[in-house]
Amino acid sequence: MSAVQHLDLPAEIHRWLLLAQSLRAPVSLRSLNASKGASCLILGSDPLSHSLWIDAPPTPPPASGTPLLLSLRIDGALVEFRSRFLRTDSASRWQLEFPQRLSCLQRRAALRIRCDEGPGQARIRDGLLTREGQLLDVSELGVGLRVSGPLESSIGSQLACELDVGPLRLQADTELRSTLKLLRGTRLGLRFLRLSPAQQERLQHQIFRWHRDRVRTLPA
Repeated sequence: MSAVQHLDLPAEIHRWLLLAQSLRAPVSLRSLNASKGASCLILGSDPLSHSLWIDAPPTPPPASGTPLLLSLRIDGALVEFRSRFLRTDSASRWQLEFPQRLSCLQRRAALRIRCDEGPGQARIRDGLLTREGQLLDVSELGVGLRVSGPLESSIGSQLACELDVGPLRLQADTELRSTLKLLRGTRLGLRFLRLSPAQQERLQHQIFRWHRDRVRTLPA
């Protein structure tokens, strides 16, 4: 089920733009009457001067005042907003109008939080072995983690999993949904099979706190 959130307060919009900037999230940019667009990065934003800066796309700059549509993805959410081109302030930057509204559409069945900023660890039972892994992301439906070397278990196998990240400690049965060979190890996608109501409540509460803190701790 998808839910759209509309943000109109400059401080809230600014926090999302800062998050996109810190993640270096690719932004799709196009004029409203164009079918094709270009890719760029957000370099800075300032609600006081009503300005937003992006790196100059490999296209000629439009006329001043041209309406633009920008979209990007953050943690599985589709973020969109409109702006206007103001000017080119250097060879590598475009200055746009600070957006007046930002829309966020959560397309995932559950919000996924990346764990690349903390020492999240996981342990899984792989055949007769207990494997240590680094937690990469977590949602109410499952987790992504990285283990060293190949996995003995096949897709569809049930694995006992123990999570240890921040204040969250969780033991659960999971199903192996995907594997991906990386330069350093293997990425696993695990789906929770059976969580008690108490486990679900703790997991939902912690994911909400992580998501809230990630946005709200950025400067306004």
